[in-house]
Amino acid sequence: MGTKALGLVAALAFFSALSLPRSSSAQDVYGNWDGAVTFSIDEFQGGVLVGSSSGAYYGEMSLDYSTSDHLLSMTIGEFEIIGYQQFDPFGPNSATGTVFGDHFPGFPPFPIGNFSVNYQSVLPDGSINTSNGFAAGDIFINAAGEAATGEVIFTSFQTVPEPSSVALAGAALLLIGIFAWMRRFRPRPWSMLT
Repeated sequence: MGTKALGLVAALAFFSALSLPRSSSAQDVYGNWDGAVTFSIDEFQGGVLVGSSSGAYYGEMSLDYSTSDHLLSMTIGEFEIIGYQQFDPFGPNSATGTVFGDHFPGFPPFPIGNFSVNYQSVLPDGSINTSNGFAAGDIFINAAGEAATGEVIFTSFQTVPEPSSVALAGAALLLIGIFAWMRRFRPRPWSMLT
């Protein structure tokens, strides 16, 4: 009887250790976060600013890291940077890093991206459990050539925090109060009969 109980305790200890957050042994680590994307694009012609646009929308930031060749792809909205990492930036619950992308042919300087994310865990298949996670990042791309003609792009991303349960409960109480107040002053059909 004692040997079976000891085996059960050992099995429970083993499986509980497996459930702790950890780095992934998969070939790729990847995750997507939803939030607010802002961007600004300045257009230059011979070093003179000829146009500018900016805006914001609800979009996505994604990170995809290959552990075999240390290549990291960072995407914010429609803009992407791919670069090599000296080390795996993904820990059990967070990652922070900088991506130096390949430069455009003849266009220095290099595109650069920064990110800081936290998450529940990295799952065994390499996907990041981003539920209730936070992410922030930015990408800077100078696509103006030697004649200073082209675009300079800056885009940033930040997750939008979900409302707390207290805020949701407060909003529900406010709506119930408004509904009750409106019903109080609305004439009742049976009161008009008398």
